[in-house]
Amino acid sequence: MMQNPGKLVKALAAMQQNMAKIQKDMEATEFTGKSANGLIEVVVSGKGETKSAKMNPALRDEDAETIAALFVVAFNDAYKQKEAKAASQLKGVGAGLLPIGINLPGM
Repeated sequence: MMQNPGKLVKALAAMQQNMAKIQKDMEATEFTGKSANGLIEVVVSGKGETKSAKMNPALRDEDAETIAALFVVAFNDAYKQKEAKAASQLKGVGAGLLPIGINLPGM
């Protein structure tokens, strides 16, 4: 654990800058999610906004329920990618700020 308050303040400032950089990077990233066989493809921004959605013309004759289920799979795939990248970037951000043996999720 850090004993020097000045070092702690500097470490917190560095962590804040790093978090801002990670957030900016995440917001600029797009994640492409696909359903089984790539029949549906969606693009989601790091902010969680849908950028585009494509459906393979082969699905034209499928029922609406099947198509909707494939879109759900594609969106879930994109959001899993987004969450995985966020977790990867946040890993270790707060290292050295907490007493030994204390861990916070994602750090």
